Amino acid sequence: MEQHQIILAVIAILAWSGFLLGHSHFSKYVSNPLSSEDPRSRRLNGVASYIDPKSITPRPPDGLVGPDFVVQDEALQLSDSPIAVNDNLGLLKSLKETEEIWARGDYIYVPIKRTGKFAAVSNTWGREGEVAVAAAAAEEFKLASAGLAMPFSVCDRAADVPILQNHNDECPEFTQTKPLLILEGLGARGRTGNNLVELLHAFQYARDNDVQLGIMVKSWAMHLIQDMWMANEAQNSPVADWQAQFEQVMCMKVFQTEEVLEGWNLIHKTTVYLFQYVSEVPLGQYMATQLDILRTLFTHYNTGEGYNQQGRQSNDMCSGINTIFGMEPRQSVIYSVIHSRYLEGQGARILKGLWKRSGCDTNGALEMHPDYIKSILGPLGMLQHPIVVITDGESPMVIERLMADPDIGGLIHLIPNEASWLGGDITLATMSNVFIGNPASTFSTFIAKSRLALGFGHNYLFRATDEGGLWRTVCGDHCVLDTGIMKVVA
Repeated sequence: MEQHQIILAVIAILAWSGFLLGHSHFSKYVSNPLSSEDPRSRRLNGVASYIDPKSITPRPPDGLVGPDFVVQDEALQLSDSPIAVNDNLGLLKSLKETEEIWARGDYIYVPIKRTGKFAAVSNTWGREGEVAVAAAAAEEFKLASAGLAMPFSVCDRAADVPILQNHNDECPEFTQTKPLLILEGLGARGRTGNNLVELLHAFQYARDNDVQLGIMVKSWAMHLIQDMWMANEAQNSPVADWQAQFEQVMCMKVFQTEEVLEGWNLIHKTTVYLFQYVSEVPLGQYMATQLDILRTLFTHYNTGEGYNQQGRQSNDMCSGINTIFGMEPRQSVIYSVIHSRYLEGQGARILKGLWKRSGCDTNGALEMHPDYIKSILGPLGMLQHPIVVITDGESPMVIERLMADPDIGGLIHLIPNEASWLGGDITLATMSNVFIGNPASTFSTFIAKSRLALGFGHNYLFRATDEGGLWRTVCGDHCVLDTGIMKVVA
């Protein structure tokens, strides 16, 4: 058996212990089932079932134990050597065992009146129970899905989520009598990261309010989706066939013209409203909806062979991975991605707000100093493998520092400008083994959400130094979906 087949087989086995699992700082878990249906046929706006949190069976959390920080002098290259293969298999297993998806703790420091001292308080903000329920839902999902199906793949890289078909949860028939939220107009609020937030919030609004979701072909939402997912497979294939598939997969009613809207009970919301929409459902239910949508999208990622509704050929979501690693090695290569985002000078202001809510450092994720990167990758054993940097180009000093560092400079890879585009960058980061991003960036948080949807932990966005000056995670991967931390961009 070839080495990449061995690696993929082990990844598939590790998947059963993977989806949304991690070490918790909480003293008990709860049981709570999540749906494991096939995204090709399920109803995205359906209501998931959750058990009563009072039926909790406590058990102690696992300890947070990781390997010592070791800097390797030479990069380990995949080869036919059994030692190299075994080392990489061991690394994949270690990565799965050291996730911190549910990490929370007393990382908010508030002043004590008239003492000049500070007290540490929890960054859960009273949502400990919701976080525990969500963590247990992930545990239940893993147990329910074990052995039932193999994970799907994106760009030949295995995801950690087994997708199962649920015949009892198909998208219902659209009807003119039930209210329908219509996504319309060509203008949208902000950049792509914000638009993705608006799209995800539209699905959430539909579910929270038990309404249907519709979309105009000539709209910001359709352009956003078809740029990266759900392209028409053939240029001359019937539009009706594509439309029927889109409606079934996405559970969104497609409208070709404004004239056909007549007779429908429409709800109109601006993109500003959708961006600012904050769901009030419990964290676990919110995560289930958001991750279902993302799983569905990535099950239908564009490969460059389809066309949008204007007849333009779609881009290849795998272009970033292919450019850096090539078609063959992309299956099994182990790599990290850094997303450096300066945010037009607003990053420090946004991070200050996140610091108050999560306890994360106000500069670390913005400046991406080599020591910050090595504090993450070193303990994981990832300083032997490629590090790809995607950036908005506003802070070239970040790349200059990383490339000048004697330990990681030789591992840094940059995507050529001609090969870089949003969808390719998103997929490159989503399918990496470790992702280091900026929680102030909606682009970074979308990548982190997508990785959770595909079962990948090791999303490092919320970091701060402890009393000894060592970097640690203060808010786990799930925090990108916690409205208490992220507010409107969760």
